[in-house]
Amino acid sequence: MDVQSLQFYAAMGWPLFPCSNKSKKPLTSHGFKDATTDVGQLKAWHGQHVGCAWGCATSSERGVIDIDPRHGGDVTLASLEAQHGPLPLTPRVRTGGGGTHFYFRFPAGTGCAIDLFPGIDRRAEGGYVIIPPSKIDIPEHEGRTYAWDVKPW
Repeated sequence: MDVQSLQFYAAMGWPLFPCSNKSKKPLTSHGFKDATTDVGQLKAWHGQHVGCAWGCATSSERGVIDIDPRHGGDVTLASLEAQHGPLPLTPRVRTGGGGTHFYFRFPAGTGCAIDLFPGIDRRAEGGYVIIPPSKIDIPEHEGRTYAWDVKPW
């Protein structure tokens, strides 16, 4: 990711931190707790961790429903939408692993939930997601980058 993109996310109020482009693991000692919108710090990390992926701390106001088709999330989502109707139009990311991140606002205090439903996780208070245009160099991503399908701006 280039510095201009980091500045753009920071201007939107999205706190970022560098992550390994091999594992998604945070490259700072406190992980998502080190996330910041301070452009000076982001530039320093950019220079220190060339080519890294970037994580964004999630929150109640910037939560994510993570659909992972490798674990049946696409089938689960289709079933839920057949029962309850489609998800509303919301910012949406195509992940490197072929899944989808749907961005939502949740009630204050909403936390993360792994396996909320089969193949579906929730990231909110106490979590993070990788943001576009990051790329994680692992086999299941097959060289794909994270990309916005529906941008939040």
